[in-house]
Order: sequence, then structure tokens, then C-alpha cells
Amino acid sequence: MLGVIASSDKEDQKSGVSLLVSETGRDMLNETFRMVRTNLDSACDNDMKVIMFTSFEPACGKTFTSLNLAMSFALTGKKIALIDTDMRTAALSNIIETPESSRDLGICSFLNGTTTYRQLLQFNIQKNRFYAGFDVFPVGVIPLNPTELLMSERFGKMLESLKKKYDYVFLDCTPLDIVTDATIVSKLVDLTVFIFREGHTDRRKVRELEKTYKKGIFKNMHLILNDSKLNISFNKYHTRYNAKVKEVAKQIRASERTKLITEKSQKQTSKKVKQLTSGSKEVQQS
Repeated sequence: MLGVIASSDKEDQKSGVSLLVSETGRDMLNETFRMVRTNLDSACDNDMKVIMFTSFEPACGKTFTSLNLAMSFALTGKKIALIDTDMRTAALSNIIETPESSRDLGICSFLNGTTTYRQLLQFNIQKNRFYAGFDVFPVGVIPLNPTELLMSERFGKMLESLKKKYDYVFLDCTPLDIVTDATIVSKLVDLTVFIFREGHTDRRKVRELEKTYKKGIFKNMHLILNDSKLNISFNKYHTRYNAKVKEVAKQIRASERTKLITEKSQKQTSKKVKQLTSGSKEVQQS
């Protein structure tokens, strides 16, 4: 279990904004992504770079999780490549709003041989960067043969090339219950992240996932619980912790103020002593 992603605010949900992690973000959502980032980074050895995100059914938040987690890594200075390998719906590609004139310059154009690797890199580095070192690779034109493209030799070569350029390569894949694309991609990755969504994923799917795990189909399987409302005890703990942090901060500030007052008082006392001493010397001389 890599961690739990908190539910986003109602205003964010209404706005439809997908990228919510930011440099200045201090809300519960940003903090939970930081926790997951730390756990994922610890779970990966030096040679583990390619990570796929999948789920059992649609609407679990694969794209949302992979996008924001990639941004969270980018904020630490990591070089991240996020690839839309869901060639059926291209959800990630739709989020980044690729210009109509450039829609043919996606990974599909590279996999079918109409675009070179250099062209693919140049297009994405120049036009689809959310943050320094964070590049998103869209699908491009949705193909008629997505499964065959993912099984092609060019897909494996593309991942090997990206591993040399980036610290992590994230793959936003299709759900397992619909098509076999994720199973095909899993043969080329180093770690698999399954997304479960609170209030959406059927709990009986956990048993199915256990069977999948025991079969060894996916490498280094990990879980993330998405859109969690966070139970009462969890909230109480964070409330108490935040209150303690504020209390400690108040004590530090009070201590600093006392120190300043003491130093100021000592300076004033020293000044008066000097004045009195100089005055007594003048009287003696007279």
C-alpha cells in the first residue's frame, strides 16, 4: 500500500481542474500526494524507472493520480515523462489540450513509423511541459489497432530510450476489466500501481487483485486508495497534530520575544550604568 489520496475540495471538483498539486499547495490533497511520492520513491530501486498506473474499472482516478503524482515528483527536481498509453479514450491527452494542428504528433505516430523519436521529443518538450523537467506524451490520433501498437518492438525501444533521459517514466494505462492493453504493457514496466477509489470500486475486486498478484502477472504490485474522505480518527489526529505544531510555534515566538526583551533590558541597564559611572567620575574630579 503506497498510501491514501485525499478527496479534492468541492470547488476543485466543480471546476474540473485535474492538476491540483502545486509548489505552494498545503491542503490535505497535496500533503497526501507528498506521502505517496515518498513511499513510491522508497519502493523503487535505482534501476526501477518505468511505472504503470491501472485499475479494474474506469473512473477510479488513474489519470488524475498519475498526473498529480508526476507533478509532485517534478517539484523535487526529478525529470518525469508521463505517457498516455490509453489509446482507447486518450483521457490524459484531452486534459493537456494538444493543439488540433499537432494532434498527429503523438506516440501513435511514432509507433506506426510516421514520426521519428527526435521529433516526438522535440514536440513534447516544447509544447506539453507543465513544469521544468516534466513532459507529457499524448496519444495523438487515436489508432484503429492500439493493442498491436503496444505489442510492437518500437514501443519497447521508446521506453528504453526514455529511461535514459528521465528519472521516472509514468504510463497511464487502460482499466483491466475492459481491454488487455494494461496486461501487455505490464511486461515492459518495473512497477505496477493499482488505483482503488473510495465509494466507487467494488470491495470484492480486492480478492480478484489478490489472485492476480499470486499469479505474478504484474511486477512489484502496489496499491493507492484514491478520493478518500479520511475517517474521523484520521482527521482528529491531524487536528491535534496541527494544534501541537501551532502551540510549539507560539512557544518559539514567545521565547524569541523574551530573549529580545532581555537583551534590550540588558543594553539599557548597561547604558545607565555607564552614565552613572561617568557622572560619579565628573563629581569626583570637580
